[in-house]
Amino acid sequence: MKLFHFHHRTRHLRKRPVHVLESSLLLHVLGRSLVDVFIPILLLQRGYSLGDVLWYCVLFMAIDIPLNFVADWMIRRIGAIRTTMLGTIASIAFLTLLGRLGPHSWTMLATLAALAAIYDGLYWVGHLYLFSQSEQEGDDAHSDTGALYAIRIIGGMMGPIVGAGLLVFENRTLLIATSVTFLLLSLIPLFGLHVPGDIPAARKRTPFREFFSDARERYNYGGLLLYSLNDPAEAVLFPLFIYMTYKTIESVALLAVIVALASAGLSYAAGKFSRFHPKSMIAVGALLIALTWIVRIAVPHPTVYYGSLLIMGFLSLITTIPMEGGVLGRAKEIEPLSAMTYRNTSTMAPQVFFFLALALLVNVFKIGFFTAMASMFVLAAISAFILMRNRGFSGPRHADLARP
Repeated sequence: MKLFHFHHRTRHLRKRPVHVLESSLLLHVLGRSLVDVFIPILLLQRGYSLGDVLWYCVLFMAIDIPLNFVADWMIRRIGAIRTTMLGTIASIAFLTLLGRLGPHSWTMLATLAALAAIYDGLYWVGHLYLFSQSEQEGDDAHSDTGALYAIRIIGGMMGPIVGAGLLVFENRTLLIATSVTFLLLSLIPLFGLHVPGDIPAARKRTPFREFFSDARERYNYGGLLLYSLNDPAEAVLFPLFIYMTYKTIESVALLAVIVALASAGLSYAAGKFSRFHPKSMIAVGALLIALTWIVRIAVPHPTVYYGSLLIMGFLSLITTIPMEGGVLGRAKEIEPLSAMTYRNTSTMAPQVFFFLALALLVNVFKIGFFTAMASMFVLAAISAFILMRNRGFSGPRHADLARP
């Protein structure tokens, strides 16, 4: 029934290229969600240590950063659709190698990290640029941002369940094959996709200093940078912590399922919260995320770990949707592809230092969780300060979402 309502609430998307784009994304997320949450676990099961997994993350993030700019260069020459398709092909190569990964092979692990970076840089810069070119103008862009998150979550709901079932029966080959099949299917809608501006008119990226000369960009991307310290703690460290605590694949699958079920029905609604000032949503969401981390650290109990996911899934939405909406709202006013390139880079760069620090330390989980908590307190404080400074600002119109 929820999916029926979601279908009718988003029927307006069918009239625009964004519908074709998101049908591809739905298939793509289905494919990736089968394995994404389990990748660190699979590495542990193949005999790699927790330190090896963290160094893999460092290498992946470090390679990813320059590849965002390679993606920018490619899109300006061959188009975003082709670049996105090449990113999907890199993902298929990644999964194929993952299925053949041997124990204690740093050559294969480094190659795996490189393929993951190629996929992330090419696919997400290309996809986000296409989405920014396909969305409607005005306040509807916030609804589209909510729909974008809803499709990602709905597409990812069944993946962890099926993936866990396959891994429980130790059928890793079938898991990889199923994931690859969905990724191949996700390419089909892209062949018929026509988006104005697929190859941007601007042949060069906006220089860094010029792009961030406006305070709105510094706030928008600074917010994403701070949130990116929470994201790996929630998406990578917490599943690793749960697996190493309870030693079962099912315990990790339950994490992803709870997050999806808690968030799917609320994600589109979160995009409709336009009556609230975006910075108030960011401040409240970030503050509550920080407090949730405190509870997790202070009360080490399964009920708290799994129960907190019901809260964390929704809080992440009300925090990230206004930030992403601010980036998308400003993208067309400046230069969309540069915006998406800097957006992806700003979320990956802090994670290099995050995982590097953890790889060199002993008490990995507690330090990682405290870092996430601290970053959310800082984000909440900055958003609240700017909100109070501009208390006279009337209404969060989409064009002014990022006004500091």
